[in-house]
This record gives sequence, structure tokens and C-alpha cells, in this order.
Amino acid sequence: MTTGTIKAPTERQLEMSGPKDIKRGLSLDLPVSYYTSDGVTKSFIHREAQRLAPGLKRQTGVLSSLNRWREEKLTTGAGITYRDLIEEYVRLNQSAASK
Repeated sequence: MTTGTIKAPTERQLEMSGPKDIKRGLSLDLPVSYYTSDGVTKSFIHREAQRLAPGLKRQTGVLSSLNRWREEKLTTGAGITYRDLIEEYVRLNQSAASK
């Protein structure tokens, strides 16, 4: 075991109020405020990622990494859109594929 500081995990107590993003109509310019990890949202992310990077293959563990990235951004107050989320999804998949 090495010595050093332990980084605290991402705070997971995000305050969510108002309608879920899926009820507001998912779009690239929609700010992520009440994310729902369901089949419709995942399909939207993958479909839009295919438009951005045709032929992109889903890599194992990418959705977990994407969720941690999203939570980190939202807990630090960084406003992100679904476009930002999808661009990160593409980056993570391409990075995982090159390993």
C-alpha cells in the first residue's frame, strides 16, 4: 500500500427537483438536471453518439464512468447538456477501445 491522501468519492446526494429530463424531451441542448438511467435515456445517448462517431462500439464499464463524470460535474455546479454527456460518452468509448 502506498501512502498519500485518499480522494473522497463523488458526492451522490444531488438535489433533483422538477420534472425528469425524459419528460421534458431529451435533446442535445437540454441541460442535464434530473437524469434518469433508463433504457430510453441510454438509447438516446447511444443513438446520438453514433451520429457523432459512426460505428462507435459500446465498451464495458463506460456507462459507470459516464455516470461518475456526470455526478462530479453536477456536484461542482458545472452546468452540462446532453451534448456534453454524449461527447464524454464517445471519448470514454474510444479511450476504452484503444486499450
